[in-house]
Amino acid sequence: MPATAALPPGPRGPVPIREIRILRRDVVGFLKHMANNYGDLSCVRIGHLLIYIVSHPELVHETLVTRNESLQKSWIFGNAKDALGEGMLTSSGDFHRHQRKLIRPALHHERVHAYAQTMIRMADDIARDLPNETVVDMDAVMRSITLPVVAD
Repeated sequence: MPATAALPPGPRGPVPIREIRILRRDVVGFLKHMANNYGDLSCVRIGHLLIYIVSHPELVHETLVTRNESLQKSWIFGNAKDALGEGMLTSSGDFHRHQRKLIRPALHHERVHAYAQTMIRMADDIARDLPNETVVDMDAVMRSITLPVVAD
């Protein structure tokens, strides 16, 4: 295991209760907390797992596109196969590459632009129905339109 000094910034030793509470309550909030407090690349140890968090778009691209061959999915994804089946999230190797090739047309920039237009239309419809100065749980709203966007 690498020395602590060689790790990206993040909480050291046992994860502070504050971070665990944020993580359990709000994963996105936890990721924002890590980026805001530790920068674009951070890590946190949870139990025996050392989790790296990549927050900057250029670093995400480098990680997932440029250096994707050097990454391995953790045992968690292997265990998830029983519940989720063999798919993009849980597969690796040749099968994963084949799955990526199949989904690539759906992620072409013209298709993504069309999805964005659908999302904008749905968000406008939702916003139109809200009274002025309403507090909105955006996480819940976005989850509520995800499936309709994909179905559309």
